[in-house]
Amino acid sequence: MSILLACMNLAYIYYALPESLAPHQIENPPPPQSSLLKYIFAPFLTLTRKGPSRGKVVLLASAIFMYSWTSAFAGKMVTFTSVKGYFSILPRWLLFVIPFVVNTLALLCIFPVLYSLVKRTYGDSEKLGRLLAKSLAQNSILIAAVCSIGIIVFKPRSGPLYAIFFFAYPFSIGALPALYSLAASYFDALGRSAELGALFGALSIWVAWGEFFSYAYLGDYDSSLDYRVQWTAFYLVISLLLLIPNGPPTQSTEATTGRSEEDV
Repeated sequence: MSILLACMNLAYIYYALPESLAPHQIENPPPPQSSLLKYIFAPFLTLTRKGPSRGKVVLLASAIFMYSWTSAFAGKMVTFTSVKGYFSILPRWLLFVIPFVVNTLALLCIFPVLYSLVKRTYGDSEKLGRLLAKSLAQNSILIAAVCSIGIIVFKPRSGPLYAIFFFAYPFSIGALPALYSLAASYFDALGRSAELGALFGALSIWVAWGEFFSYAYLGDYDSSLDYRVQWTAFYLVISLLLLIPNGPPTQSTEATTGRSEEDV
């Protein structure tokens, strides 16, 4: 009897717990082979893929790349001013601290407060978000361009005028985050929201490349600033001009246009 009960228990375990059996070897299909060149050229292909508004995406990416060429100028300007002994009334360490404090206040306090005020006044929409991003990018680059041109015109020995442009330049810190946000709005309008990770990765590589050339060119500490500030102003103006064209229409704009056509 006990043998019969044992056999019944084994049969029940066999039936109720099939996972206790040795697993079957399931042959998984091999993953699809991707070309290595696809990954090497991904930063370029992500931004130049055929489709609507490809030219506008390329123009924006070019503006970001041109702006990244000026990345080292802020540090170069501070170092040059400190080494040459301008603003002798201030300690040298304070010349490095003040731009950092201005950058931090602008990113963490000034820009968020402005955004919340505009959002509270005009509401929140995709069109407004792009408008804010583009406005912040253009105004930040404009501040940097005006300051660099002012430094060319008013030499460091001019005193107060040079100080105005020197301490105003850090307020251009919002340009790069705004440009990234603007690029994201372009991809969202084109129905490519799933590719935002690839977009940011591609842009970060282009920005890193531009920063490399910027620091390689402006990395010295004792040469004249004039020639370098002229090139910085040139890159900033070109970046500003590349931002003039409007991007692809937002979904809210298309919906409004569709409703107006239906009403007609």
